[in-house]
Amino acid sequence: FADPTAMMSRAIIEGLFGVRPDLLAGQVTWAPEFPAGWDHAALTHPDFSLSFVRKGDVDTYDMEPHFAKAVGVRFVLPAKSDHIAAVTVNGQAAPWKAVADAVGLPEIEVDVPAPAGAGAKAEVSVTWGGNPLSVPTYNAVDDPGNLLVVDTGAARYMGMRDPQTSVTGTSGAGNGFVTSATDELGWHTIFVHLRQGDFAWWSPVDCETRPAMEIVSVDSQEKDSLKFQIRNNSWQRLD
Repeated sequence: FADPTAMMSRAIIEGLFGVRPDLLAGQVTWAPEFPAGWDHAALTHPDFSLSFVRKGDVDTYDMEPHFAKAVGVRFVLPAKSDHIAAVTVNGQAAPWKAVADAVGLPEIEVDVPAPAGAGAKAEVSVTWGGNPLSVPTYNAVDDPGNLLVVDTGAARYMGMRDPQTSVTGTSGAGNGFVTSATDELGWHTIFVHLRQGDFAWWSPVDCETRPAMEIVSVDSQEKDSLKFQIRNNSWQRLD
């Protein structure tokens, strides 16, 4: 049972809870990946205990290391909205910085230096303000050469990266951009650079490129017959 237990423990501790110790550097990074709907979570481990609580616009993260020596804690926290009203560390106002090149959602970084004694508690509280973060909207299915129109809402379009070379002829400004799918069929991901409020980040845009017309099977077939459908993946009307 050792291998499955180790994999599960790593998925929970390093993945979901995002705890990554680096004792040679005297630091522990806590970068949680909790689902957006979670308002509390807690974990107890022989080397540390931690908890997360969300009450309204205030997120509070507590970590108490139990390592043999004092360590600093680097908090990397996902943004809930586009403005930070306040950040405190152990009840005192504290500086923070946005994580450069964050992907998916903006993130902030708060560093808590190693305390004077081992086992001291680090508590970070973030009060959120401003507006909800925008998520790009678009048609997830396209055909080669057709226009893919992406609306970035309240976030400002700053640029785009296309690692799979899946689109061409991109132009945009303000709150969106327009591009065209290439002839490469299948699922592709482009990354849109957005700016809103206090943050800038990269938002993935997933789109499937299909032929303009497809013949697809029908789930229910009758004996001695063959049923199929013609699916129009383009913006052109079939007469």
